[in-house]
Amino acid sequence: MTANHERRSENAFCMQFHELEKELNGKLRLIDKPAGYVSTPEELQNLKSAGKSAQMHIYYPLEYAADYHLSYLRKYLNGPKRVLFIGMNPSTNGMLQHGIPFGNMSTVRRMGLQGEIKIPPQLHPDIHIEGMTWQKEEQSGKRLWQLFEEILSVNPSNESEDFLDKLFKECFVHNFCPLGLYDANGKYLSPDDLKGEYKDYKKQMEKECLEILEKQLELLQPEIVIAVGAYVHNLLEKNSAYCKNHHLLKMLHPSTRSCSRSTWKEESKELLGIYKIFSENL
Repeated sequence: MTANHERRSENAFCMQFHELEKELNGKLRLIDKPAGYVSTPEELQNLKSAGKSAQMHIYYPLEYAADYHLSYLRKYLNGPKRVLFIGMNPSTNGMLQHGIPFGNMSTVRRMGLQGEIKIPPQLHPDIHIEGMTWQKEEQSGKRLWQLFEEILSVNPSNESEDFLDKLFKECFVHNFCPLGLYDANGKYLSPDDLKGEYKDYKKQMEKECLEILEKQLELLQPEIVIAVGAYVHNLLEKNSAYCKNHHLLKMLHPSTRSCSRSTWKEESKELLGIYKIFSENL
């Protein structure tokens, strides 16, 4: 097989994954939303014209940062992966800015990605999107990538190779839901926070995300699926046919909302070590 043919095959693979992401975004836009949910400037203006205020603001980073996100896929998703890490949804200081899951700014800059980020209209006055000029670090992502770097940097083989290149040889990092969700006060919402008035929207959103994720799992064929946090683990344990026939592990979420920073690292290291997540050839 020639180098050009291999490159075309790799691009075809990541584009299959990207097409599923686009399909999911399209389906999520069609979900019935209560009148107070806004995802476009037009919807926001219609509410204001009616003398009402928005109850939820929904951002679609895989649309306005599609070009930059595709650079991530092209660089790191060139075929099936042995291990898939799955988080929840974009956060303000990370994926909401650039479309990279768990992407704290310093790590994403280290990836050396190229692509346009089309800054979307501001829906909530406190939620700013600046793309790669954003300065704040996403702390959950920072802890996750630093853990990967610490583990992979002690491997005596391939010492000159960047830990990201080592990691993505067999692993990939993804999110269950691609939406940035915020309440009326600009408070970040995870899918697990969608309760009460958000219940019906949550149910529909989870259904669409689960259906596409199942297709993505069939494409990636991971031997091990690691849910980062109890929310994703519980959903996959109950609903994923793929995960019922493969290893599904639960990793503590690196957010200080859900765990102690000090115990998270040690417990995560133990989990990754027991299941030999990072094989010797890395």
